[in-house]
Amino acid sequence: MRVAAFDLRAQQQTLREDLLTAIDAVLSEGQFILGGRVELLEQRLAEVCGAGWRIGVANGSEGFA
Repeated sequence: MRVAAFDLRAQQQTLREDLLTAIDAVLSEGQFILGGRVELLEQRLAEVCGAGWRIGVANGSEGFA
């Protein structure tokens, strides 16, 4: 028997419309890097974590030269 650790499909359903709206807004604005929405995300994450500073970074798979 296979037991899933979590069900992303079920989780996504409750957020689907909000996610699609946010994705559409980013695509329409064309600001994928250092846009206003990135700054807003960083601010909200800092609030949730109780941090004074926040910096959005990539996933780390790019490596360093």
